[in-house]
Amino acid sequence: MRIQNRFYALELDDKTGRILSFRNSKREFLLKSTALFQIQLLGEGARYTRLCSDAAAKVKWERDKEENFQIRFEKVDGAELDAVVSVRAPAGQPFVFFSLAIDNRTGDLVEWIDFPRLIVPDDLVGNGGKSRLFWPGMEGCVIENASLRSGDWIGYKEIGVQSTGYSGTYPGPCTMQFLSYYSEDGGMYFAAHDPDSNLKSVEFNKEDDGIRLEFKLLPGTADRHIRYSYDMVLGVCGDSWESAAEIYRDFVEQSGMPLPPKLRDNPRIPEWMEESPVVILYPVRGTHDTGDMTPNLYFPYENAEPYLDRLAEELDSKIMALPMHWEGTAPWAPPYVWPPFGGEALFRKFVEDLHRKGHLVGVYCSGIGWTVHSYLHPEYETEQRYRKDRMEETICRTPDGSIVQSKIIGYPIRDGYDMCPENPKVAEIVSDEIRKIADAGVDYAQYFDQNLGGNSCLCYGRDHGHPPVPGKWQGDAMIRIFEETRRKLDAVGSRMVIGCELAAAEPFIRYLPFNDLRYQINFFYGKPVPAYAFVFHEYINNFMGNQNCISAAVNHAENPDNLLYRVAYSFAAGDMLTVVLGDQGNILWDWGCSWDVPLPDQEKVKTLIRNLNAMRRGPGRDYLRRGRMQQPYPVLGTKDFPFRLKKEWKDWVHHFPSVLSSRWTLEDGREGQILVNYFDCEQTVSVQAGGREIYRVDRSGNECLCTEGRIRIPPLDSVLVIF
Repeated sequence: MRIQNRFYALELDDKTGRILSFRNSKREFLLKSTALFQIQLLGEGARYTRLCSDAAAKVKWERDKEENFQIRFEKVDGAELDAVVSVRAPAGQPFVFFSLAIDNRTGDLVEWIDFPRLIVPDDLVGNGGKSRLFWPGMEGCVIENASLRSGDWIGYKEIGVQSTGYSGTYPGPCTMQFLSYYSEDGGMYFAAHDPDSNLKSVEFNKEDDGIRLEFKLLPGTADRHIRYSYDMVLGVCGDSWESAAEIYRDFVEQSGMPLPPKLRDNPRIPEWMEESPVVILYPVRGTHDTGDMTPNLYFPYENAEPYLDRLAEELDSKIMALPMHWEGTAPWAPPYVWPPFGGEALFRKFVEDLHRKGHLVGVYCSGIGWTVHSYLHPEYETEQRYRKDRMEETICRTPDGSIVQSKIIGYPIRDGYDMCPENPKVAEIVSDEIRKIADAGVDYAQYFDQNLGGNSCLCYGRDHGHPPVPGKWQGDAMIRIFEETRRKLDAVGSRMVIGCELAAAEPFIRYLPFNDLRYQINFFYGKPVPAYAFVFHEYINNFMGNQNCISAAVNHAENPDNLLYRVAYSFAAGDMLTVVLGDQGNILWDWGCSWDVPLPDQEKVKTLIRNLNAMRRGPGRDYLRRGRMQQPYPVLGTKDFPFRLKKEWKDWVHHFPSVLSSRWTLEDGREGQILVNYFDCEQTVSVQAGGREIYRVDRSGNECLCTEGRIRIPPLDSVLVIF
């Protein structure tokens, strides 16, 4: 079967339904064909069976319209299971739409459906080719070397049993539902146009001489009949990740996906978010994520105030203090966090002091896990409470019904389990803890740290009131927790903002409007790109976050300007800025960094943040707070900034331009492009805007016409280009 129009040519195997070829006018996108779908069944005793469309007893083709047809697969792999694949290829469109329905008579449960299956060539630039792959994990990543993704921590893992941290689980650490494979010869767009945000895996995996692109649906039902309620979309796009993101953004806004009002119209967005505070993170016990938890120089809480006052003056900004290890239970010991370490009185006085100075206070928590024992505070354990309150009923189960240690955070931080959000006890505990934080006047609580993207871990419990396989019910249960939390905060008149680790995945944006982005995780895989901001910036602004794990990726001595780059990246993406403090109020590289390592250049970092935040609060305010991101006009004349990874990551070097750029449009028709110079020397570049007149605006609002498009950018500063 061959389908062709002016955009693409698609060929399917008449016997198996395999996708044999998909191409535009310049190139073939697929390396080879593979089975159109696979289905994994889960039986009693955690017995798995995998069925493949290639092994159907009979395959029939039916056509009802010129552009619509169905492929019927009878007794797939000899099992009592039939499937129907529907294909629509509307004339004149660059997309083909696939969906699938199953009649499962096996008596086993469908754990996941992998459909449609595609393998692209590994001709990425890191392998000597000219292609790149976009993956929406952790807000967006451009993959140039697929072999970087290996090992226990960041390597590909098939979805199932438990969530595995930074992965392609959607909605969760993977916040959106589209992939793109592209080069100068054009791109392939591959997406789930699913406004209901069903649980799925959105992944890529090196496979022999190619890269397999994966969309696995976890239907989360014991029903015999399963039907995709949405389309899987295969199409052509331009030669950049932005061209694919623009297609996906159009889908999101036309689909009815439940988004909040845009920021300018959202009554739940507090005024302080308009003022772009710089977030200041520091521990009150110990020196970083793990290890000794002796109270440090920032405890009692008021001890931090001189350092915070100094930073607020040096950065010329409102600040949000975000103490860590503040919980009175134990650091990173969910679900209970209250009262604060040292008692409520000390903490409340600190909040009142900062509010009196016009600043803000936030806190980190650790999500909906259950802590049995803390290694960071050995006196803290909840084994007795766990048994007394029958908390075992709330814990996620594996397919064989067992309870296992949490994989998100375990040793050396805590022994504990992941909680299933379906149990009403979880919503009650979480919402009560959050209300206690709000009662103390706190402005922001990242309660759902470790709930990556806002979702829960996978659960196969058979007596929890949900289907015994993971699915959309998990996201729905999390939404009930968010709504119960909102109800309790509204009841006491609190406007405290709630957030999670990473950006909030699509169905949770309306509840989690400010989050710790963690885009830096993508340095392990490829180049972070602000695809999340491209799609959602008009609805949500996040903050740069604690930058944890970057010290595992980068030798700071070899990359002394890497923090400057990361600050510039966050600013250009429209996010609020963050610094992490070490000893004596000094700025560190990241949260996981030891206090005794050589420090970043303090004055350079402070100068860059001060200048950038002045632009964010000044001439760039409308664009960087509420703008709609567009693909930037080309910037010529930049230098190369090599970002070298450690030997554990194959000494790979990411190459970035010395001037970062982002372009924004506003609803009133204004258009601006931000240029960021994170080098400590002046740079002059030109913007190729199609011959339009270009005006340069500095952070003080001074405007001048640029001749021949040449734009001067002072060191450690930014300019706004308007057209």
